Amino acid sequence: MAKKRNTIEDYLNELYRRGMAGDEGAQLEYIQFYVMETDMPLPDEAKVWLVTLAEKGDALARRCYFAWAMSGNEGNFDWLKMEQWALALADGAPRDAYCMLGMLYEPGLPGFDDDKVAEAHYRKSLECGNEGCAFYLARVLLGREEDETPYAEVRELLERAERVNPSAPVYDLLGTVCQELGDDAAAVKCFQKLHRLEPDDAECCMELARHYATGAGVSRIDHEIALRYFQKAANLGDAEGTFMVGLSYYDGVGTRRNYKRAVDYFQRALEMGEMRVLPQLGSCYYYGEGVRADLQKAEELWQRGVELKDAFCCALLAVRYLENEDKGPDVERVKEYQRLAREYVEEGDSHVEGCIATTQQLLDSLLSPAE
Repeated sequence: MAKKRNTIEDYLNELYRRGMAGDEGAQLEYIQFYVMETDMPLPDEAKVWLVTLAEKGDALARRCYFAWAMSGNEGNFDWLKMEQWALALADGAPRDAYCMLGMLYEPGLPGFDDDKVAEAHYRKSLECGNEGCAFYLARVLLGREEDETPYAEVRELLERAERVNPSAPVYDLLGTVCQELGDDAAAVKCFQKLHRLEPDDAECCMELARHYATGAGVSRIDHEIALRYFQKAANLGDAEGTFMVGLSYYDGVGTRRNYKRAVDYFQRALEMGEMRVLPQLGSCYYYGEGVRADLQKAEELWQRGVELKDAFCCALLAVRYLENEDKGPDVERVKEYQRLAREYVEEGDSHVEGCIATTQQLLDSLLSPAE
């Protein structure tokens, strides 16, 4: 009676023992486990077995060899030989063979780098019934910068791929494509599924937070849910998420207003390289919100924003020199920062546009002769 396999380790040890004794079936099963079921590097003995079995013409060994090569973890591979193996496999297993050939030619992967050839092979694989190959074809179509992306076709391909392989990469791309097509409700569903599969994906948390913050694709705007996702992204080290948590505390959106906590998150976001925090953090120092007032520190932060062509920082500096309580309005500086703010402001940024307009009204009033 065979010994009961209590653990994966016992199972692998048994296969290894039989493989070392020359059992090719055990060798192949051992290899297949490492290559297909884990991300662990292939043991040295197994590499020798794999090359030997593939050279002998074993179809499964050649598939494993191909998967090993495509993992990108190690080794120098004879890509031309792999192409010949895949072509030889096309007669008996065309759906797998053409998918392998597509991977060889897909840009960004090692091999021959020709997206048109990759597309042709993937389409042949699909015609042979390999629905999972739809994901790879969608990836090729999305990667073309010179052509207009056929988002409707890509969505159909990804939905086909989802039916056979509901995986995180599929939901990631499908959610993005649905957004491009304006179907926010479908995008939210995809990102929710992605979040369940990959709860530590910070960008997915950010996507969900943005949808709840704007109400796009959800039943209503919900700032509390948005803040939870922003907070999770921040906890995962996302700079934008950290900034958005700070902004939520600063504005009192989704939580009670708390300037001190806002400053803590703003400073943390700035340390992480998030420059969009400069206007708000500068305002905290200027008005003494959550931190001791420091006009010099506020100006330093806003000047950094000016160097980065941040329209809001320009507008705030215009306000600073218009108020200029210690010396009186500095008209020339106000005009210069107003000019820069108008030059840098993005169309539709009502907040900055409003700040510019209000400052201009005050400046005009100041310069107008008394009636």
